[in-house]
Amino acid sequence: MELAASDELDQERVLTLIAPDWQHLDAVLESPIPFVLWVVGAQPLLHHWLDHAVDEGYGRVRLLVSDRPAEVRQAMEKAKLWPVQWEIIPRSTTEVPTDLPSDVACLDHLPGHPPLNQSPTNGWELLRYWFTLRETWFASVDSDHMEAFRTLAVGRFCSIHPSAELRMPIWIDDYAQIGPGCVVGPNVNIGRGAVLEGPSKVTNSVITDHTYLAGHTELQDAFLDGGRLLNLRLGARVNLDRLMADHLKSEDVRRPSLVERIGSSFLYLVFSLADRLLPGRTAKPTEWMSFDGLQLSESSGPLWRRRRTWLKHVMQGRMRLVGVLPRTREQFDQLSPDWQEIIRAAPSGILSYADLHGSHSANDELEAVHAVYQASSPGAEIRSTIREQAWRLFRITHDRETAVSKRHRIQS
Repeated sequence: MELAASDELDQERVLTLIAPDWQHLDAVLESPIPFVLWVVGAQPLLHHWLDHAVDEGYGRVRLLVSDRPAEVRQAMEKAKLWPVQWEIIPRSTTEVPTDLPSDVACLDHLPGHPPLNQSPTNGWELLRYWFTLRETWFASVDSDHMEAFRTLAVGRFCSIHPSAELRMPIWIDDYAQIGPGCVVGPNVNIGRGAVLEGPSKVTNSVITDHTYLAGHTELQDAFLDGGRLLNLRLGARVNLDRLMADHLKSEDVRRPSLVERIGSSFLYLVFSLADRLLPGRTAKPTEWMSFDGLQLSESSGPLWRRRRTWLKHVMQGRMRLVGVLPRTREQFDQLSPDWQEIIRAAPSGILSYADLHGSHSANDELEAVHAVYQASSPGAEIRSTIREQAWRLFRITHDRETAVSKRHRIQS
């Protein structure tokens, strides 16, 4: 859904924004969203450019996206504060043109600041560059506007002890709790519902939503997500003890466990070897994108060969071994609104409950019924049932080009 255009904007002026594709670099943070949606200061980087479009009188924004365009589309559908029309154009190339005209910009920097001269080359460089953007945005809050900024920098329903010291600029989301003796800032983002026990000191760091940090702890140049700490100064990843830091809510069911990621690595090696040695290898697999931004490659033949490359997404933390089958945007749009909400919240997986009933593709009209049942059932029970049948499922032969799968039930 596009936003209604404002009479104050020039509907003939179009700002074209090119989103960099740095998904292959994101081996450290392993974010489920593309870089243009990473939060810089108070809002995602993309929203800073929407502010720029409105300030400059553009009536339309065109986004050229190669990294998970479905995620960007969902973000734009929720962005109701900007009175501009917009369109998203998926693109296959990851190259960013040079010498861009004035009405074309790359979403690798903040508006009003110099563009990036050289792209990051690895995950740590990408993480450090993100922190550089945050520091740039915080520095843009000058002393003349600092008092007004103070009223916005702390979210609603926060609990901040009177002895805590907030050193601007910072940005604290709703429901955060900061204990006695804490020193927070400058250049700090505290996520929604995060808890900082006192006394602790946090400088130039990001603490994600619903993360607990124990007292007598000092963070500097760090990213803390539950018990996972990324130290930018040392370029090190540390898993902290639960007494020091932890998640305050249940684990995100969309992200695979460490056991799943290790198991998927082993399976990928085994299936890759089998794919080379056994007959029936497909020369040109089908490439397609799921509605939630997964770029998938699919062959014909048994399921282990057809879905072998999907294991990479499990290894990268973007897919589960067991979940509902991924589907294209067109297949997703054909579902009823109620079913769309259920499927959207469920993790995608390599093996699904639908596979147990012979529905190996969203093209099968019965697959959605099984997917909704799986998404609405206790996860542990479904995963146990599918694991018991996993090896039998991987022997199944199925061609994605077939509009409707053969319907045969595997007895459990």
